[in-house]
Amino acid sequence: MVDWVSRGFELGSRQSLTTASEMEAKWLSRWKQDRIFEADPEDGKPKFFICVPYSYQNGPLHLGHGFTFTRGDAIARFKRMKGFNVLFPWAWHWTGEAVAGTSERLKRGDEKIIRMLRDIDKVPEDLIPLFTNPAFICAYYTAENRQVVDLMGWSVDWRREFYTTDLHPYYSKFITWQYETLLKGGFLNKGKHPVVWCPACRSATGDHDRLSGEGVYPEEFTLVLFDAGEYYLAAATLRPETIFGATNVWVNP
Repeated sequence: MVDWVSRGFELGSRQSLTTASEMEAKWLSRWKQDRIFEADPEDGKPKFFICVPYSYQNGPLHLGHGFTFTRGDAIARFKRMKGFNVLFPWAWHWTGEAVAGTSERLKRGDEKIIRMLRDIDKVPEDLIPLFTNPAFICAYYTAENRQVVDLMGWSVDWRREFYTTDLHPYYSKFITWQYETLLKGGFLNKGKHPVVWCPACRSATGDHDRLSGEGVYPEEFTLVLFDAGEYYLAAATLRPETIFGATNVWVNP
């Protein structure tokens, strides 16, 4: 009588299995060879353009990038399946205080940023002094992260790659044209509004640009004028709708 269990174990163990990484490498190579993600103009075919938010190039890509960018890739692939001519370029965020801040902290010999580069980002020790140059920081991480994008299999047309700085003249010209067009159309207004101000950089500082103090924004107070005869007492409140129930006023001398 045949022992089918033993026979199955024996024959199954002889099979050479293709690992997931081998399968990935095969299809990544095939996609690149066949250039299937390159979008050229096609008459009569509906067009679809998609671009995901540009990632800051002051560090490696992480899981959050993977979550966001995979959604964009899924949409691009779905549209191709529906017959659209899909243009999916890739971009890198080279401007902003995140990159400049890393450079300045290194110039000051900040041990925390040195440890981060060496121990977390695995930057070779001899390259760390070069990170005092913002352009080098961006170029270094762009080259590293480009490999990650390829390994993730996102369906990018790499011929349309760009980065956000005047070091990339084509994109810089596009931004100039964009602002001039918006200005001529009356869509840009200049005015005054409260901002979080960095005295060192002498510029407004966004939430994601600050080393600490995330979630801190200018608070808006309403001034309520109390008639005190010859003068008015200007009392500040965060809850103007409650002023009708006020029974006393406290003064801090």
